[in-house]
Parts: sequence; structure tokens; C-alpha cells
Amino acid sequence: MSEAALGLLLAAAILLGSVASAGDEPKLAITIGKALPRCGQPVSVGVRYTGPAPSSPMTVALSNDGTSLAEVQCVAQEDGSLWGGTNWTPGQDGFQRLVAVAGDLRAERTVPVVQRDMHFVWWGIGPDLKYITATTPAPTTPEGMQYCRDNGIQVLAWKGATSKTMEALAADWADPGDADGIAIDELGAYEHVPEQEAQMAIACEALGKAKAANPESFLAVWNAGSLTVQRANAYRDHADLVMLECYLNFARNAFGATDFQEYLDQRLKMACRMDLLRKCVIGLGITEHLGGITPGELRTEIEHIRLTAPDSPGLAWFTYGADETV
Repeated sequence: MSEAALGLLLAAAILLGSVASAGDEPKLAITIGKALPRCGQPVSVGVRYTGPAPSSPMTVALSNDGTSLAEVQCVAQEDGSLWGGTNWTPGQDGFQRLVAVAGDLRAERTVPVVQRDMHFVWWGIGPDLKYITATTPAPTTPEGMQYCRDNGIQVLAWKGATSKTMEALAADWADPGDADGIAIDELGAYEHVPEQEAQMAIACEALGKAKAANPESFLAVWNAGSLTVQRANAYRDHADLVMLECYLNFARNAFGATDFQEYLDQRLKMACRMDLLRKCVIGLGITEHLGGITPGELRTEIEHIRLTAPDSPGLAWFTYGADETV
């Protein structure tokens, strides 16, 4: 499976799902430590059992396309479920089928395996989407958090950038709480506004301090407006992911552009010039405001991004409008 094809799939096939309540019925589910595992790199896979307590210790046979992976021993967890896991190194990219069997119980899961790290970021709770790799803000319920953990979805705590001192920002950004990392919303400034420019200088320094204090925490930045050299250098050195806000993709004349593609190229070429594209995902708006954007136009934009910027690791989405919810 090509990266471009998978990128289109992840962006276009936003499939709504639901989490079935286990109730008193015994149920197996396959868990994974990374939503989109990479070919040739180990990833944790496991089995979660919910339902009545089994009469004997539970052993589950886990396999991939008919090849045995492990006999997994499931043990009690704090939430009352049983869980056990092992490591799996996918041997090829594309869709891989995992199967878990324990007596009469059976679970199956299709896992998209990629050639390099890709990101599909959404704002909201994990169960609403099938292919997301990160969600923000953090789910507020134990069930929501557990769903994200079982599906390899990184939980990113929302962070602002309005503290007046560098020390305060760095301390806030270094503490994700129960989440896996942070997403800093709307870093950006007009260079001709002295107050904003001063705040961005503080923020860029705070990024480095926060990452050094907690290097394992995933650090995502949502960048509003154009990249400056100062911001690009800070993002390149300290951020794990940068989302370039292109929410006006429904407007043909946004920022002086004459069509949708020219507007996107402004952001893509900017990231290329700053040697930052490999960390940048484009954030597209979905709206009915001012006539909105049609599904066909949106698919054309996605194709344009994947074809002209293959080094970009994914996509993000923003739903908005005047009074409507899209």
C-alpha cells in the first residue's frame, strides 16, 4: 500500500463507530499500542477480556494471517477486565489481520501498517473515529481514556500560550497530566505587532525548556498564520508534530489566492522552505459557511496535498461554521 493511498484513505474514510457495552456478556477485544504501526518496528498487541470472571486462568491464542504470534496470558486489571499482551513486528505494510481465540470466544482486528510514521489528528473522543492516531482534548471519562489506550491513540492535553513568563509556560507545557503529550493551540503572531512578537520569543524559548524537562511527552504545535524563521527553528528542534492551520480552504480567495490549491501551496511551500514539512500536517476546515466546501472539492485538496507534499506525515481536521454544527 502506497503512502499516498493510505493518506487518502485515512482522510476520506472517517468512519463513525460505536463502542458496544460489554454488560454481562463475555467479550474479547484486540488492543494495539500504536494506531498505525510501522513495518519492521515492534509494537505491543494484546487481548482484553470483559465479562463474567472465567473459571480458570485465561490463555488466548493470538495470530496474524494464520501465523501464530503468542499464547497470551490475561491477568486482572484495575477496571475489572483481564488483559495480556506481547510484541509484534509487522513484516510488511498494508492491512494486516490479527485474530485472538480463547475457547468459544474470538476477536478479529484489521491493522493498517505503514512505511513511515503518519498522523491523523482529531479533536474529540476516540470512539467516534476509526483511524485517528491522536485526539485532543483528553477524554474526560475512564472509558474514553481506556478506549484510546487500547487503540494506540495518543491523548494530547490542550495547552494555551498566554502565560506572561517563559518559566510559567515551560512548566505548564512540561506537564501533560494523565495524557501522552500536549497540543499547544494557536502559536503565532504578526511580526509587526510588538506585543505578539515578544510573546512568541518567550514561547519559542519555553518550547525547548519544556521538551528538555519531559522529553518523552509528545509535543504538538498548532501554528496560526505564517511560519517565521524563529518559530520554524523552535518547531524543528523541539516539536514532534506541527499542524499548519488551513481552515479557510473553503474560500477560493483566502490570503490573496485564486483557487484552493494556491492557498494550500502557500502553506506547503512555506514549510518546504523552512525544512519543516516532514513534521507538518495540514489542518483543513470543514464548513458550510459562505457556501462551504463540497466532498469533491475536499477530495481534490487531499489529493493535491498528498501528491505535492509526500513528505507531510498526515492531516488534521477542524469543523466550524457560523451557527451550524457540521
